[in-house]
Amino acid sequence: MRAFSEHQQILNAISDRDGELAELLMRRHIAASRRHLEKRIETPENPIESSS
Repeated sequence: MRAFSEHQQILNAISDRDGELAELLMRRHIAASRRHLEKRIETPENPIESSS
């Protein structure tokens, strides 16, 4: 549930009107999500591909 925690932190920063922090957290979240997806795509036993 790391993504949920990251989303909560982003929402908290927005609620606190801390745009700089919200932007930083969002950029980190997007980068981490991208890395995660790239690893999933590169894995030979990729359940995403086998379910198609």
